[in-house]
Amino acid sequence: MNHSIKVVKAILDAPYVDSNGILYALQGDGCPVAKASEDFGCSCETVYFIVRGDCRSFDVATYIAAKLGTILRRLWGDAYSFTRKGNQQRVSNN
Repeated sequence: MNHSIKVVKAILDAPYVDSNGILYALQGDGCPVAKASEDFGCSCETVYFIVRGDCRSFDVATYIAAKLGTILRRLWGDAYSFTRKGNQQRVSNN
């Protein structure tokens, strides 16, 4: 196991992964932000904003999580968890 793989594993095994850890892990995994932005046809800045949590893109976040071999919740908590609100009936304004 080479050094970068050990570092990525250590980052992802930490109790909390911050945006810098995600960016470093992507770089160490051989998938720089430029590659992710190229794959989705968006700017590098957009990918940075998604990693930092300033904006959201389910597709880009899923791609990043898959590249790092983890799940969305591990990287961004509940930001991408969608739960059903139950059987709420629409209230009429009449």
